[in-house]
Amino acid sequence: MTETQMRRDVLEIPAAVQRLLDAGRADIQAAAEAIRALSPGYMISVARGSSDHVATYLKYATTDRVQRAQVSPIARTGHPLTDPMLSSAAPDAPRHLQKVTETR
Repeated sequence: MTETQMRRDVLEIPAAVQRLLDAGRADIQAAAEAIRALSPGYMISVARGSSDHVATYLKYATTDRVQRAQVSPIARTGHPLTDPMLSSAAPDAPRHLQKVTETR
């Protein structure tokens, strides 16, 4: 099998997660405690690429405790060539964005 950059990146994941947990445990715990203290009624995550994978994990980890919305930044930029289902080209996107901004 050819060693590709993607394969090297995937193989690095366990060590990268361990480094994150080792170096960032206190920050992660502080963030979790702050979120619990706020007891939010909903959470919105905005991510793309690999960050979107983290947002998906967060969605599943919190879904029984808080309503969640996961949106792509493409919806804010309205770039229809990248992802028309999430861009302003989608018929419901302007209404969705209006509701999100009204709740601030």
